[in-house]
Amino acid sequence: MALVRFVLALLAALSLVSCGTPKTSSDKPTPKADPTINQPDTGTCWQMDNITIAMYAPEAVPVDCSQPHNVMTLAVLKVGDSVDLSTGTANPEFDAQSAQCTQALNKELSMSADLGPADVHKTAFLTLPFLPNSASIVAGARWAWCGVYVRNSSNPDGLEPLPAKFPLLEKGAIPRRFASCVDKAYKIVSCSAPHKARHITTVTFDKRPYPGRSWFVRRAEGCRIMTPVNRRYVALWSSKWEWKVGERYVSCFHN
Repeated sequence: MALVRFVLALLAALSLVSCGTPKTSSDKPTPKADPTINQPDTGTCWQMDNITIAMYAPEAVPVDCSQPHNVMTLAVLKVGDSVDLSTGTANPEFDAQSAQCTQALNKELSMSADLGPADVHKTAFLTLPFLPNSASIVAGARWAWCGVYVRNSSNPDGLEPLPAKFPLLEKGAIPRRFASCVDKAYKIVSCSAPHKARHITTVTFDKRPYPGRSWFVRRAEGCRIMTPVNRRYVALWSSKWEWKVGERYVSCFHN
């Protein structure tokens, strides 16, 4: 009988050894990060306002393109692992992302409406790289998306409605609502919005160091020459940031 009890005790001890220490919740495998999680497709539509635009749309929700919308996904960009997306536009790749968005817009307008680099400025289309929302970043998102939009202060949300799908424009005359004008704050807006002047022409420049104000003023003299004597002209030129990402221009407007 003592032998039986010894064998049972030995089997119980072996059973404990084979089972090992029970796993805790901390031992669960970490879910693999998905760099494309919640990534929008090109052509995705959004209904935003100027405030959401200014915050780079991190918490915006897409809408069905058959419904009213004023922003569209023009392109989706991959973001390197070294970039901290939680820092927003302070991340070191933001300028590069902005340049890619500008190139995507120029390509879209070139293919659909046959507009060259200078002609793109005849339109009021603007583009920015928008960021994933906070939940997507935590889940491992490594993307940004280029949003295209048009400002129009006449509308409650401050933006102009866009087509249901690409292309943004067809060949031919640019519709007034997508034509480039400047408002009293010298921002590019739809010509359907209250505005100070309308686009006449744009001159673009090759890559070079950012020039000083006097250089731009001399180039802007051409705007005065093209403006009728009974009208006033406005000249806009590249900021240092635009120049850096490849937008090197002087644009002329008159009332």
